[in-house]
Amino acid sequence: MELAGKLVACGRDADIFECGSGRVLRRSRNGRSMASEAETMHYVCAQGYPCPEVFDVSDDGLDLVMQRVDGPTMVDAAGSLPLKIRSLARSLAELHSSLHAIAAPEWLHDAPFGTGDRILHMDLHPLNDAVAWKCQDPNMSAPEMERMHSLASTA
Repeated sequence: MELAGKLVACGRDADIFECGSGRVLRRSRNGRSMASEAETMHYVCAQGYPCPEVFDVSDDGLDLVMQRVDGPTMVDAAGSLPLKIRSLARSLAELHSSLHAIAAPEWLHDAPFGTGDRILHMDLHPLNDAVAWKCQDPNMSAPEMERMHSLASTA
């Protein structure tokens, strides 16, 4: 497991640290293992869902090294680009829809309030969705938006 660098964010139940080029370390503060979460992230990524790549999980599941996604939350993006609110809302709805289209693997536990055969995030909202901006042409007036959502919630 890589060593934690500078603290870059604090979430509800984890702290996020720099961890080498293009990576962050998410460290649980409450002793909750993120091993199942990491396995789920691997699974949905393999299904084509836009989420950060997971590189490593500690043996106890308390540390998770994953791809760093630089960019504002969807809320911050909407605040700085209010004319894009509908587009961002549509994008979030598409994230929900495409996640719910993925069949849940047999090993995934049921949600606390019921059973089903689809992936359910339970914390997918505009503060938990990072928007990575990438301008392929420096002369473009509007940047291309790439969505990258972290199932490892930071809000």
